[in-house]
Amino acid sequence: MLEFCPKCEGLLMPKKQKSKTVFYCPHCGFEQKPKKKTANDYKVVWKIEHTPKDEIIVVEGPKKLGKKDKELMKEEMEDYYRSMLEFYPEEGD
Repeated sequence: MLEFCPKCEGLLMPKKQKSKTVFYCPHCGFEQKPKKKTANDYKVVWKIEHTPKDEIIVVEGPKKLGKKDKELMKEEMEDYYRSMLEFYPEEGD
């Protein structure tokens, strides 16, 4: 059963206040105690729909690099640094 605010007619939402449940209006701040037999029958449930876009994709590389892979990676890094130094001259030049 839905409860509505007597002041602004907004939907009253349940919230925990210490160990008790009270209904409050998020629009005007009005609060009211629920009827005793219905106090524990109310709870807020947020359901979030996930789309395929929300999935997390994990890409893993090789766990151990061999000696050949390390040498290749080192050469690639050196080439990268050389090209960066050519592209970005030192300050003051």
